[in-house]
Amino acid sequence: MTEPDGTALLAAVGVRKRFGALVVLDGVDFSVGAGEAVGIVGPNGAGKTTLLSVIAGSQRPDAGSIRLPLTGSLALVLAAKAVSPATATAHAS
Repeated sequence: MTEPDGTALLAAVGVRKRFGALVVLDGVDFSVGAGEAVGIVGPNGAGKTTLLSVIAGSQRPDAGSIRLPLTGSLALVLAAKAVSPATATAHAS
């Protein structure tokens, strides 16, 4: 992964998310540059889904930030190309 230096296509800096007393994300830092492929792995309850929800904007982090410089139509086109119709159908069934 690239360093969060402003050239990343996606970056998380100091992301923190808690639910009551339970800290789910604590100081998450990463960035993804052009051409990089990244996976998120961990045991159940590790915060993978919460991290993706924060990146997608459906949950707000309690601290830190997500930098996703692509906006508007270009971001939608790139997101649509990330999942092929065959993959989407296979997961839907």
